[in-house]
This record gives sequence, C-alpha cells and structure tokens, in this order.
Amino acid sequence: MKRTLVLALAICLTGGMAQAADLNVTVTAGGGSSIDVAPGGTVDYVITAELSDNLNEGLALVGFDLAFDGGDLAQADTPAAGNMLQFVSPQGINNPAGFGGTVISGDLAQVGGGQNTINNDITNAPFPIGTPILGIAWPSAAEIVATGSLTAPAVEGAYTLTLSSLFANVIMQGETGNPPQPHNFWKTEAAGVGTIGNLSINVVDDVVCTLVGTTPPPCSIDARFPHEANNAGAVFGWDSIDLDFTCTSSGVPSASTADYTLSDPGLNIISVTVVGSTATVQFDAAIAPGQWTCVTADFADPAGPMGNKACLGYLPADVDGSLTSDPSDIIAVIDCINGTAVHSCEPWNADVDRGGTTDPSDIIAVIDLLNGASQFASWFGANLPATADCP
Repeated sequence: MKRTLVLALAICLTGGMAQAADLNVTVTAGGGSSIDVAPGGTVDYVITAELSDNLNEGLALVGFDLAFDGGDLAQADTPAAGNMLQFVSPQGINNPAGFGGTVISGDLAQVGGGQNTINNDITNAPFPIGTPILGIAWPSAAEIVATGSLTAPAVEGAYTLTLSSLFANVIMQGETGNPPQPHNFWKTEAAGVGTIGNLSINVVDDVVCTLVGTTPPPCSIDARFPHEANNAGAVFGWDSIDLDFTCTSSGVPSASTADYTLSDPGLNIISVTVVGSTATVQFDAAIAPGQWTCVTADFADPAGPMGNKACLGYLPADVDGSLTSDPSDIIAVIDCINGTAVHSCEPWNADVDRGGTTDPSDIIAVIDLLNGASQFASWFGANLPATADCP
C-alpha cells in the first residue's frame, strides 16, 4: 500500500531531495497528551501537525502509521470538511484503502494523503483534481490532519497510541503552479521529521466524575434575537456548553462524544474538548428557539448535587425568565438598564439585540420580538414548559 503514496511523493519532487522544514506531530485526546478512561471506553483522538518554519508554501503531502498496544485500530476518519479535503481522493491522492489508512494486523498503515501539486485534471486521470491550498500547517497555524477513535481495553493499565513512519512534503517557496514558471506544476521538497508526541491512555476502573457547574448555568434561558434583524438566514443561538466536573483518582471528564447524550433530535454532538476538569460539548448547529435542550454526561454520577444533566432554554423576549414572552419583559429590560432588576441581567437575558451592552435599544428589540417585526416570528405569549429539570 505504501508504494502508492511513495510514487506520489516521487512525482511531486523535482530538482533533488533537499530537506525543508521539520514537521512536528502530536496525538491528543480531550485536548491533552494523556487521558484517563474507563475499561472499554471510547477515546476520540486528534492528530495535529505544525511545520517548524514558513520558508515554504505549506504542507503538500503527509502520511504516517498508527499502532495501539491496547488493541486493534479501526480506520481513521476521512476528512469531511476543511483544508484536508484537498488530501483526499478525488481532490487529492491517498492510500488505495482510503485516507484513513490500511488495517494490517490491528495497526494502521499510511494514514494521510497529498494535494494535487501535479496540476492533474479529470481529462487526464480521475484523481487528483483539486486546487492546492497554500500555508497549511505553518507555524502558529497547526492543522488537524487526522482524527479517529479507539476502544480502550477491558484491563486497567497504561497504554499508548503511537505514531510512526512519518513522512511529508511541502510546496517550495515561490511556486505558483502556473507559467511564467517553466513548469506547470508545484515543486515540492521533503520535510524532515520533527517531534512526535504520542498519546498516553490510562485505563482506570475507579474514576468517578461529578458535575459541579456549567457555562451557561443550568436552566439559563436565551432571550436574545434568534437571527439578525431583517435577515432570517443569519441564525444565532448557543451551539456549545461547558460542563465542569470534579473527578476522583486524578481522573478527567470523558472526551468521547459517545459518553454524552442530547435530548434534541435535531442536533448532534460533533466534538468534546477537555481542558483540565472542563468538557466543552460542541453541537453541529445552534439550539433552536422555543424549546429546552438538555445534555447528559452519561459517565457522571447521577446522584451528585447537580445530577448528570444540564438544560438550556431558548425563548426570545423572555428577559425575566418567567417561561413566557409578554409585555412584562419590556419592564424587565428597563429594570436591567436601571439596575433595579430582581431577576438575572446576564447578556443572554438582557442584551436582546446582541449589541454587546444592555441599553435602550434592547427595549425596542423586545417589542420587535413580541410584535413579529423585522422578519421575526411573533413571540407574544410563547412559553417554555416547566420541566422536572428546570421547574
């Protein structure tokens, strides 16, 4: 399998094998190089690459192997968006088994691919046919080059996801891919292998995490514009939540999307990033107005002081958090402006027009929402139901 990418490498190289910048690569999970996980748990890993200098036009080709001493690996993910799409056939060129590599005896060989630096078009061959993107993986602009997931072993212990056999090309400085250069392609040169940071996975059976706080706080209600005034296509709304935990045995919250559940069937969790004891749960879209959306940390102790669930509401114009949008919310904004409110005046309550401050323009914003002006639906009399989670 390796022969295909090596051939692509040879085609892209011209004028010698001078070594350019080094490529530094790290394997992380939950934002760190080490993660604690329960036996049989899922670990979502991220592989990030960064060049040591920008005396080039960015990454042209990258490939590597992966091995896990705790069990077999499945194929890595195929990029679905972003710069790395140019490294995936047919835009780019990759391992015949796919960008995610070839599974050989439980290991992964040749994850990765290359850009269309030879300027091929579909009249010559079905791939690669993309247009190279420049500046990929430059310093201070590290690129996520691959993602994937693995299953932790059932036996407690310390394990490692190891990256090896790294190779890469960069596009040489001054290349345009077009005349007046005497060649109609992008010259590349080999990058050196810099630092490689592997992922440590600690399987522990006694980690207990308790939910102790969230941002926004549980049961917060977003009373702000659901979209730009006079532009219903520019949608607003919360698209993530931070969950704060305390965990025993030096453990950390789960970084696996599989360990969190959303109550909203219209949303999906696309990533979980763990920094310290905080897990940021990212959705694939904003929470829709007119409903509650709850996130459950399935791994957390449901008997904790906050349980293991946090709910957020979205009811435009409900400034006072009464679960109903009505003229009393006009007074609620005025109270927030005057500093006499007995209810919350957080930005999500009182900065109704999303202007950055709570001021008289927010009074008009509430009136517009209640009346259905400026392309808004009328929210007069709309309500959120009281629930066991947010009475």
